[in-house]
Amino acid sequence: MKIPIGIFFGGATSSRDHSLRTAQRIYEQLQSGNFDPLPVFVDPFGQLILLDQGMPTNDSISEFYPSAKYFSAGERAQFTVYPEQLGSLGDPEKQAMARELGRPLSFEELPEHISMAFLALPDVEQLQSNLSAQRIPHTGEPADLLDLIHDRYGLHLQLQKNGFDMPAALRLSTKDWQDNSLQAIWGEDTVSVAYPLLLRPSHPHGAGRSSVVTSKDGPEGLRRAIDLAFGQKRLPAEDWLDMNPVDRENFVRQLAQWPSGIGFPLELNTGQETIVFQRPRSLMDYLKQTAADRPDTTYIFRSQQAADDILVSSLPEGTALSCLLIRQEDGSWDTASLRFLGPSRALVAGTEQFPAANGPVPRISDSLQEQLITHCEALAESLPATSGIRIFGILSSAGTLIPGEVQAFTGPINRENLSGEALKSFIIASLRARQAANPDPAYRSLLETLSSGATPALANSQAPPEPEGVPYIPPQSSDKPAVIANKAIYERELEKLNKEKEVMPESTSSIQESPSQERRRKKAAGWWPSVKAFFSSRVFLRNLGAAALFVVLLFLLLNMGLRVYTKHGDSMQLEDYQGLLLEDATRKAKAKGLKMEVISTSFQPGKRANEIFAQYPEPLSNVKEDRTVFVSVYQGKGKLVTLPAFTEVGDDIDNYRRELGKRKIRLLVKDQNFDPKLAEGTILYLIVDGERITNTQLRQGKVEVPEGEAVDAVISTRQSDNVELPDLLCKTFDAAQFEIRAKSLVLGKVYGGTDGNRSDYYVWKQEPATAPGKLIPKGAQINLYLTATRPDNCEN
Repeated sequence: MKIPIGIFFGGATSSRDHSLRTAQRIYEQLQSGNFDPLPVFVDPFGQLILLDQGMPTNDSISEFYPSAKYFSAGERAQFTVYPEQLGSLGDPEKQAMARELGRPLSFEELPEHISMAFLALPDVEQLQSNLSAQRIPHTGEPADLLDLIHDRYGLHLQLQKNGFDMPAALRLSTKDWQDNSLQAIWGEDTVSVAYPLLLRPSHPHGAGRSSVVTSKDGPEGLRRAIDLAFGQKRLPAEDWLDMNPVDRENFVRQLAQWPSGIGFPLELNTGQETIVFQRPRSLMDYLKQTAADRPDTTYIFRSQQAADDILVSSLPEGTALSCLLIRQEDGSWDTASLRFLGPSRALVAGTEQFPAANGPVPRISDSLQEQLITHCEALAESLPATSGIRIFGILSSAGTLIPGEVQAFTGPINRENLSGEALKSFIIASLRARQAANPDPAYRSLLETLSSGATPALANSQAPPEPEGVPYIPPQSSDKPAVIANKAIYERELEKLNKEKEVMPESTSSIQESPSQERRRKKAAGWWPSVKAFFSSRVFLRNLGAAALFVVLLFLLLNMGLRVYTKHGDSMQLEDYQGLLLEDATRKAKAKGLKMEVISTSFQPGKRANEIFAQYPEPLSNVKEDRTVFVSVYQGKGKLVTLPAFTEVGDDIDNYRRELGKRKIRLLVKDQNFDPKLAEGTILYLIVDGERITNTQLRQGKVEVPEGEAVDAVISTRQSDNVELPDLLCKTFDAAQFEIRAKSLVLGKVYGGTDGNRSDYYVWKQEPATAPGKLIPKGAQINLYLTATRPDNCEN
């Protein structure tokens, strides 16, 4: 029998879809171990739902909750929908919604179904409290760590206080942003934060989004990034009026999505009033009706979960990375995963759990990798973490780790390769930490089960029954082992001792003690006389003196040996090797008794291959002979790679990009051409060094590009801003209206008939006139001329 474990996912934050993907990974891994995983969905209202059909395989929670009946088919097709868009619901409505997905459970009912809980969601504080009240063991970090990592600015200051190298940063509040101009906040004389900038909401799971701004983006780019971090967007009414219907729909659709927008419900501030919109459709209708009357208005859209303040910090150059650490049985930290995410700006994608941007990943030495792991474990040790954390940071060109963010471990993310054993270690670490903080037989029982492989009792079971004659003793807080006393055995021994005493002759000073009398006398005297005699014996004192002499001699020999080996006091000033070729620098370093090791490479146009652009230790540092100097060098162009033909690997853009990725070639989309006959994303041709390359040329096997280079592709698309002009002649008015809407066109003026009797009228003329293959922009108007009788030139 396996351990029934609830996989809790969902929640009320914008990270709920990340939670779903994490829960899917955990559910899959735990199925093959000691556990019986049960999916428990936590909806945005806090309801617990035990899912009937197992773990969903969807990419987004909005695809299965709420059910289709709560939104129209058109609204679901156009926009991302969330339960919060339904407005204020009563408990009966919420419970009915939950029953359509599975079985709603109260916290009091949970012990009937699960023995422990795996919390695969970020907002766990209240969940942990309710689970503890039901004595259900669960994963998760303590409240003091969660409070710290949920305040990015506070975490930044704490890591700086702990001695870690942190970039310059400042906190910007909503009031500061609303009451001051950009120049007042970002004046040249008041800011020490340098470009490029990383802007993030202070709370990791708010509605705001992180982004990177460079000096090239200018004040307007910085303003947009600050708005995005606060969870708001601006739109001048004149920009809305310039959009066509398709662009307007796309704008509202992106606004409704958390990854690209701010989500619904949202607040709209027009400068004169603030309106709350529950659904995207109602906002779209409002903008259509009011924008023309207020062309000078700037609409400000703000999430109801918007951040109160944001963190603005410098983004160092380097490579973004993440390391996952799990607490071991001996209390140490083990690095279960070390991943490189790409350039430093990929830190945004990593911390928000989006697919990381493509970019060069450095090749580092084993010694530097060990150094990074040591830094990660030291950072984990400096925080009040108990079981598992994930650290995001940047590997600088000098080979140092610059921390960026810390997250509590809730399960594997994205392409993180985490073994089932590592996941089990995390579960055991969580149970151990909870047991240490609050001893409970439920935790102890599960820990024993995971160690022995036995079947556990349910989470709310009582302590095990006492064996006959041996009382049960709970775990002791002291280091001494608990003593189990058997009263019956003790009484028998006491009785035997008393009998020996009764038959023993009365002793005098002239009679020698028997061995049994001697043992009883020494026992009555206690342990101190024998200990005192041992420490005052000649044997002990002679051995103690010899040991002390050996320690002194060993210390002197080691001290002399270290001085000779390290050449203490014999140091030199390190030369600046930056700008030199690796071969020349290695020769110069060797002449001074130094070693040189390449820790990373980077390609940059115009730079010589093997030219050193960074070194550690820094120039002019004092170093000793035999020291290793770590350097970063530019790489030249890689070896030539032959591009495969489309017919060999498929002409789909994703398949071809994967194939080129295996050959270390990047594939970029240069342009898209409309072609309704081809599948979306079909490669039409490539562009290499400005030359158009077709599949015929690729089949000859003569098209080659260097490793690390990028190739442009032109692909097909079935999406177009134009549609074919429909032929509406001889059709009824109702049929013509339907076809106009189906092609994303707009019905213009209608001549003939009245509003109430046009349904059965026929079209005898349309503007613009139809022609075979004629295209017209989406959203264009079509005027119709109607007649009550069917035109004579219509075919039967």
